[in-house]
Amino acid sequence: MDGTSQEWSVEEAERVYGVSRWGGGYFHIGENGNIKVTPNPSDPSIQIDFKAVIEEIHQEGVQLPVVVRFHDILRSQVANLNTIFRNTIAEAEYSGEYQGVYPVKVNQMREVVEEIVDVGEHYNYGLEAGSKA
Repeated sequence: MDGTSQEWSVEEAERVYGVSRWGGGYFHIGENGNIKVTPNPSDPSIQIDFKAVIEEIHQEGVQLPVVVRFHDILRSQVANLNTIFRNTIAEAEYSGEYQGVYPVKVNQMREVVEEIVDVGEHYNYGLEAGSKA
């Protein structure tokens, strides 16, 4: 060793990359140092090694970069948003209702819109598709 390298640890990786600050409970650094994805934080037993996902994609001959979507994260976020609004409305004794609307212009991909419609059905979630006049 040249004296400039230092011991790397999960704690050091967390300090440098701050995954706990931006990961929202969905992303963290595993014991092996790889990014782990917990698609549903209410079930932490399900964890996906992101490096393994990328390796599998690469082995299948897909050229990088790629977009990787975890539909359970999308579902969880829609559910969380609606639950927070419902709880806050009840807590504030507000007589109105909250009806979320997804602006399709944010992401028009069929898989994303279908996922939002599916999970949003329970919350009477809507879609917004506007245009400039």
